[in-house]
Amino acid sequence: MSIDSILDRDFYKRVVAISENARLIAEKKSPLNIDTHHTHTNAVECFFQKQYLATVFFASVGVETYLNKTLKGQKWKCLNPKSIMEAYKAGITAVDELLDASEQSVLQTGKPTPIFCKRRNKILHGDITGLVKIKALEVEYIKTELGSSFAIISFLTSAYDQLFKFQKFLLKI
Repeated sequence: MSIDSILDRDFYKRVVAISENARLIAEKKSPLNIDTHHTHTNAVECFFQKQYLATVFFASVGVETYLNKTLKGQKWKCLNPKSIMEAYKAGITAVDELLDASEQSVLQTGKPTPIFCKRRNKILHGDITGLVKIKALEVEYIKTELGSSFAIISFLTSAYDQLFKFQKFLLKI
């Protein structure tokens, strides 16, 4: 890893935002259940370590776990548009934080599939190629010690978006 990627300003702006949200979550009056707390902590740690796929995984699982423990259904419900709609109608209005502005119809109709759910599905099913296709390809250029550079596929933006939505959800519950 080069010094340029370590000192990436965009990455550290995002780290500051994630850190501030993590502090606010830790200071909440009503603490999170232990499983949700651990998945949030893991998601944040993975993001800080630039393990972006793991960040998406933990942020997704954190929401899914919280909804299943809160709604206490007899059968585990995967995170999908229908479960988001059901949670919203059951009074967990924080699920709207998982949606982009164009996805708000999910709360009433269960359609379309939100990006948050699409990412969750791609990660949990090991479809990394499919994950790349969800949004525009993210490329990061890494400089070597010899001064040359090479491009890698980066999931920084996807991981940040997934984690940030998860944190907004946690702050609202």
